[in-house]
Parts: sequence; C-alpha cells; structure tokens
Amino acid sequence: MQQALEGLARRDGAKSATAAETALELCPESAEAVLARGQAAFLRKDAKAALVQFAAVTGEKTLPAAIRSAAWGARGVVEMSQKDHDAARLSFLRSLRLDPRNAASHYHLGRLLHEVFRFDEAAAEQFGLAAACPGVPDERVKKIREQILPSLKKSVQERLAAATGTGARDAKRAAKLVAEGDALQKKNPGAAVQKYEAAFAADRTCEAAANKLVELLPKVNKTTGVDKALDAYRVLIALRPSRLANYRSAALLAYENKRWAVAAKLLDRGVAHYPDDIPTLDLLISSLRKAGKTKEQEGWSAYRGELKEGR
Repeated sequence: MQQALEGLARRDGAKSATAAETALELCPESAEAVLARGQAAFLRKDAKAALVQFAAVTGEKTLPAAIRSAAWGARGVVEMSQKDHDAARLSFLRSLRLDPRNAASHYHLGRLLHEVFRFDEAAAEQFGLAAACPGVPDERVKKIREQILPSLKKSVQERLAAATGTGARDAKRAAKLVAEGDALQKKNPGAAVQKYEAAFAADRTCEAAANKLVELLPKVNKTTGVDKALDAYRVLIALRPSRLANYRSAALLAYENKRWAVAAKLLDRGVAHYPDDIPTLDLLISSLRKAGKTKEQEGWSAYRGELKEGR
C-alpha cells in the first residue's frame, strides 16, 4: 500500500494502480487498496472506473467511518470533475457526516459552494473548518487564511452592498419611522406599512423595518405585497446569512404563493449552512417536487432518508 500511496502523492496513475492491485492480491479485503485503485483510475482519467471502486467502499457499512468518509470525498471530487455538481455536494455532505474532521471534504465542498453555487458565506464556513482540521499542511492553512477567506469576505461584502444599495443611509430617520409605524400597526396596518416602507427606503440595512415588512406586506397588499416581502427577506438574508429562520420563512411565503422555484432557491442556500436540518430539507424537497426539479428532489430525498435512519 505504501507504494500505491507514494504513486498517488506523485499523481502517477500507472504506478499507483499497479501497487494497488498488488496490495489487493495480498489482502483482497483491503478497503484502502480499493480506494487507492479508484484514485489511480481517476488519475488515469477513467472517472467511471473510479466511481465503481469508491462505491464498493462507501456501500460497505461495516467499514470504519474514516475510510468510508474518504471514499465519499473522493467520489465527490470525481463528480465535480464531471460537472455533476448536485451529486458532488451530497457526496461531500455524506463524507462529513461520517468524519467531520475530513479536511479534504470541507475544502472541496467549500470550492463547490463558491465556484458553482455562489454561496460564499457557506463556502467560507467550509474553508474555515478545513483549516481547523488536524493534520492539514501549513501551506494549505496559510492559503486558506491569507488568500481564500479574505477573497470570500470581499465577495460577501459586495453581495451585501448589492442587496442593500450603496446610497446614503439615514439610520435615525429610519428608526423614527419604525417607531411611528409601531404606533399605527394595530389601528391602521396600511398606514403602518407605509411608515415601514419609508424606513426601509431610508436605510436598507434597517432590520426592524424589514422584519415588519415581511410580516405585514403579504396581508395588507395581496398584489405586490409578496414581491416586496421577498425583497425584504433577501436583504435580511444578506445581513444575516447564517440565520436559518429567514431562509425558511421566506421560502414558506414563496411556497404558499406557488412560487416553488423561488422557494427551492432560497432553501438550497439555507441548507448550505444547515444541511442536516430536517424541517428545512422537507420544505426543500417539496419545493423541488412542485417546481418539477425531479433529479434534485430525488437526491435530497435520499440524503434526508439517510438522516432519518441515522446512516
């Protein structure tokens, strides 16, 4: 096995494949050798053969969690290379459920969330976890902390600016208008909404105004209220991207108004932060089904089923 690992480290597909086969002849039950054979196949650009080998390891429930985690992570890398991004995401999540200290899976999931899904806040979380895992080479940790995370922070700030606007903000006026809206809310909800809208226009980062708008707009204005409420939710999500309740509430509003694709998009981003939250997964799966996204729905349904069974 040592020769196989050395060949993989040098990205020598032929040598590592030969060494893995020798290891399997000596120890046919070696999951490590099967994993190495799959990695060697991937180096030789045989993705199909690599996936077969990885499946032989991931599907064997009696194997140690760490080796199965490594196989799921390796499978995710192959799926990424084949642009099967949804499958790769689920493979990395399965890998990390088996071994939360799998630095490679955190790292590659971070890459996927950033490069493909553009969920930069969640990507930063994964890169941070990768850097904190034991055994990560110093140069990789340095790259994450000095290059990747600062770049992601800048991207997140740019997205926040796009959501909230770059114009002048009048926080004092916004706070005053919110207070006036609060005084009107019970006796005249319509007038209260106007105050909250004015407050939100004065300062798009005013969470108090946004929270009131998402609560009242769909009730007060049946025609444009939902669109305006969803816009306020998007700002709230940009302000606090790790607050799951905002994703779920926004998605539920979209779902109840038959905007299933919008709901699915919101929840897809939410589960990037909380992939094991059952209520959120259930709403995502239902939204995907209603939106006609069968492949994505089946993938998340399978993952959700594994959570329920504790696998």
